Amino acid sequence: MMDKKVKEITELQKELDRRTAVEKLAEKLIIDGKFEEAKELLDTLDDDKVVRYLCNGQKEDCKKRTCYMNGDKSDHTCFWTRDVRYAKNFEKNKDVVAEDVYYEKRARSKFQ
Repeated sequence: MMDKKVKEITELQKELDRRTAVEKLAEKLIIDGKFEEAKELLDTLDDDKVVRYLCNGQKEDCKKRTCYMNGDKSDHTCFWTRDVRYAKNFEKNKDVVAEDVYYEKRARSKFQ
């Protein structure tokens, strides 16, 4: 199980390094006024590979065998989802009808 985690983290780090290189190159292209080229380069980034949200435990098709919401505290406890619809601190913007738009809820301060 630990080997799987190490592999996942190694792959994630490779993707983050690749993204950083792409973003730096895009920044140079923008500075040089090459906006279309920069946009095309940035469009090659796949956010699904790196974006993870804290799961709310409500995804219907999830077996929830190792879900932290069920109290699992093992080495392979699952905390994450890549689907923003099941992200713990996000909600759908009901003012936007044409497409699903989610936003992060603001953390409530004890002074508010």
